[in-house]
Amino acid sequence: EALREYLYLLVKYQQTLPPERIPDLLALDIHHETTRQLLEKAIGPRGHWLRAQQQASRQRVLSPMAAVTAHWRSLREEQPADTRLLLAAQWSDMPPAERSAALTSMETGLSMDDEPWLESCLDDPRKEVRVAAANLLRQLPESRCCLRIFDRLAPCLSLSGNSTWQLLLPAQLPKESERDGIYPTDS
Repeated sequence: EALREYLYLLVKYQQTLPPERIPDLLALDIHHETTRQLLEKAIGPRGHWLRAQQQASRQRVLSPMAAVTAHWRSLREEQPADTRLLLAAQWSDMPPAERSAALTSMETGLSMDDEPWLESCLDDPRKEVRVAAANLLRQLPESRCCLRIFDRLAPCLSLSGNSTWQLLLPAQLPKESERDGIYPTDS
């Protein structure tokens, strides 16, 4: 809250962050959208230059899959809807490992607008891609994936006489659970 207020005041009075503070703030993982937008305005030209240098440096030393994730995450931060469309357009030409890595970037700015496309990713032939899509969909409580999981879970829950909930899982998971990223374990 204090950081957001500080950034707001800097932007309001058309000031930028002190240069020595820019690296520290760029290193923060800020999840609040308004705070991120204010930071973008408050870092000024030096901050934008520094961010570009940091990103270029990171991409040189990242593993290939980490570079893919960083690339898509960077695009996603700038234009969430356009990134989803671009990713969908390139999807069939991407190897499975790249599809899975690119999906992790969708967490940035994740919204119900992403749900239809992520739902279609549940039909991917590769398990790691389906699991990555399901992990994202489970972060959207209104998604069809969450609703299906809750529907499957409801019959397994019961309220006992002493007002405690009991969860009685079936001996075998329904086959359709795998589409939603739920796989049986050996334990």
